[in-house]
Amino acid sequence: MEHYAFDDKFQVKLLGILYSGNINSTLVSPEYFSNPIYGAICETLLSLKQLYGNITPDMVKNNLLEKKDFKDRDYRAELLISLPQVFKSIKDSEQSYIRDLAFKFAKLQRYKSFLRESYSILQEDDTDTVEKLDSLFSHLDFDTGLDQDLGQFYFSSLQERLLERSKNPDIIRSMIKPLDDCLDGGGFGCEDLTLLAGLPSSGKSFALLRIAKMAVLQLQKVVFYSLEMTTNRLSGRLDASFTGTPTHQLRNLESSIIEARLKDMRIQVGGDNLLMKRFPAGKTTVSMLESHLNALKFKGFFPRVIVIDYINLMQPEEVTKEGRHRDLGSVYVALKGLAQSIHGWVFTGAQSNRAGFNSPLITMRDLAESFEGAAHSDIIVTINRNDEEAAAEQVRLYVAKDRNGVDKRIIKGYTDYKNGNFWSDRHSQGLQGV
Repeated sequence: MEHYAFDDKFQVKLLGILYSGNINSTLVSPEYFSNPIYGAICETLLSLKQLYGNITPDMVKNNLLEKKDFKDRDYRAELLISLPQVFKSIKDSEQSYIRDLAFKFAKLQRYKSFLRESYSILQEDDTDTVEKLDSLFSHLDFDTGLDQDLGQFYFSSLQERLLERSKNPDIIRSMIKPLDDCLDGGGFGCEDLTLLAGLPSSGKSFALLRIAKMAVLQLQKVVFYSLEMTTNRLSGRLDASFTGTPTHQLRNLESSIIEARLKDMRIQVGGDNLLMKRFPAGKTTVSMLESHLNALKFKGFFPRVIVIDYINLMQPEEVTKEGRHRDLGSVYVALKGLAQSIHGWVFTGAQSNRAGFNSPLITMRDLAESFEGAAHSDIIVTINRNDEEAAAEQVRLYVAKDRNGVDKRIIKGYTDYKNGNFWSDRHSQGLQGV
């Protein structure tokens, strides 16, 4: 029997998912664990669940301590260190990833067993060979355990909904108060696809960097994918923003000052929770991003905020004869699915079309290449400034769409690009209707 190739942290969390009942028990076997303590925990969880259904940590602990193996002092001490980790709560995004890998491992073992058994049957000179193979094939099915949610009964779930509404909403704030005031719950909602649109050089990258920075300050793990600028240049803007130093003066600032300020900031946000990765323009697909995210999860980094700069430089999974506008529409759909699969947030930028150059206010009609972007995005905020406004460091944000909040609103304010900031919080002028 093969053992899990995953590290101890992964295996302990898998036991935690088994304890919580969020994975089909047929997918997890004590024999899969090379560590005998993990195997013993798995065996106990399976047997207690079969006997009692709902179980408690004390039931698991007491049952294990009664086993002969744990009479040994060192063995017992190791169990008592490992066991509390099993009962810790695990984020939904982590659970989905761990269950998926556990399912694939169990499925591979089933396939190997099936192939060995079928080979053995084929070696027999038996008139019942077909019947035996039929019987073997009939049992080759899998219950993934990846989606045990059958749905929600509307009336019966009222108390659950009321309780959920009483909690703080699962949002990320832009920390631009008039913008957050427009959004449902006071920020960007979980599983939303948010689009920041504007003309070239309007400040989309600055805006996306602000979102990444604000998410980190709100203790989220973030991945910033750049398809245009180098990560060093983007990081330079963040260095300026975090240290309060104009970008053109960074070279003259002592490295010890930058290091000290960023060290303090890293402690405040709980660690190095912002990863920046550059992908090639015109060649990057959503599946490539998903593969990278899976690699990060395997290393123990589970981001819930994905920022992509920007969608017009992405490539659809398949180029069709229907044209670039339809193909780009499929990218929007895939990014929406990504937000749902990670139970988090996806932000990206988009170019305005040529008509946007002649429009005093960019709306959904002015999105470049694909109007489907407007259809599939949950929130669209456009960045507007003419030459005079740019010279005066002024900007107008237009909430073009919000599925659940207040849209068709203009927010006037000031930029602070020289200091690496999209928005100057000192000069906000509030909100106006169109």
